[in-house]
Amino acid sequence: KGLDTLQLGDLYALLLQDPETDPLDLAQEFQPMEAADGDLEEGPWVFPWPARFTALLAELPPSRVPEIVAQWLASDEPPNWPADALQTLLRELPPLAQQAQASQTHPEPLQLLLWICL
Repeated sequence: KGLDTLQLGDLYALLLQDPETDPLDLAQEFQPMEAADGDLEEGPWVFPWPARFTALLAELPPSRVPEIVAQWLASDEPPNWPADALQTLLRELPPLAQQAQASQTHPEPLQLLLWICL
């Protein structure tokens, strides 16, 4: 709750570890799905997480979590979450990303999604 594509774009850039990467460009990789009960103007919006971002999360070692959280909180679009909550989030996301990665050869692969409403 309380995360958007700009904040996730900053996290994505931190995981890439490439200072030339623009987080705004990465945020653009989050494209909303068509919603059966909403529209693109009013929401709610559901964004599949980019495959490359999911792969980076799947590979995130727990030892890097405190460093990533500190950098994320100092980024241009920091989440409005306390550091301990972000550390919990970044410890819980990798196993989910690993499950999504492992399912890619299945007929109905799993996918990480971001849901946003007003």
